[in-house]
Amino acid sequence: MAQPGPYGNWIGPGRLQRQPGIYSVAGRISPVGDFRPASPDSFEADYDDVSMAGSERGPPAKGVYLLAGPPQGDPEDSQRKFGNSEPESGNGDRKSGNGDRKSGNSDRKSGHRDRKCGQWAMAAAMALLGLAWGGLLAAAVGKHQALWAELELLKSNFSAVLDSLQQEQTRLHFGIRQHQLEQEEQADLLCRALGSSRRCGPGWRSHAGSCYSFSGLALSWGRARAACEDLGAQLAVVSDEAEQLFLVQNSNRSSSYWLGVTDAEQEGKWRWVNGEEPQIGFWDVWLQEEQQELKDCGALGPKGRWVSAACAEPLRWVCERPGHC
Repeated sequence: MAQPGPYGNWIGPGRLQRQPGIYSVAGRISPVGDFRPASPDSFEADYDDVSMAGSERGPPAKGVYLLAGPPQGDPEDSQRKFGNSEPESGNGDRKSGNGDRKSGNSDRKSGHRDRKCGQWAMAAAMALLGLAWGGLLAAAVGKHQALWAELELLKSNFSAVLDSLQQEQTRLHFGIRQHQLEQEEQADLLCRALGSSRRCGPGWRSHAGSCYSFSGLALSWGRARAACEDLGAQLAVVSDEAEQLFLVQNSNRSSSYWLGVTDAEQEGKWRWVNGEEPQIGFWDVWLQEEQQELKDCGALGPKGRWVSAACAEPLRWVCERPGHC
């Protein structure tokens, strides 16, 4: 039975010839030149009505296929041909899987490298931060040490200046006292030459043939005693009530003054600096003394009564010496 060719040409089994167009023979589709005919006359010989229904058309001849149609060969051949492609597809899938695994391994390695880089970066940052804090701490410690050294230097300088001032004050004090002694010696010579009565020098107060000096400074009992001795005197020794009244009237009622009495050698047994025992006493018997055993030196209190005090306590003092003529 004849098969329709291109542009409505029917090609019978006896007239199989190649026309310009596209044919599929033995499962192959090959373009063959230009499918347009050289002239319209080439359609006349084999022209037939091509408008018939597809059901009226017979099956195509063996070995000849419709234009661009699928091959209608042996089903077994087709299955073998198309079936052979499945293992290749499987191999491709396995290759693709291997590629995916390799890609996954590469991603894991890349991620591991990224984590290691991040850890190294964090460690470097912490190290830099530690160095920065260490530098700040070292600077602060150095500054503290420098300030402490400067403070110690200032304290040392202040102590040296204070000692120098105290020495200068002591020197001036004894210089003044020495000048007073010189004036008293001159007054004594004049007194003897004129046959006048005994008198006290400047800064001294006279009472019953004795001269008394009331200090304006405060020293310990031992240093006050030494200061009086440097002036040719001693700490005041009270012999009677009149002398006690004189001391009270000439002292500053808000201060205490060392007297020349102590029980340092034997607790409770008082003695004057001249070695004599007191024949009269004006102790404040109503005063409640705490730690009496540590208070070994006597003084004239603000109320005009004798009180005991620690010998190291700084108080004012009263010096006494015989008057000059």
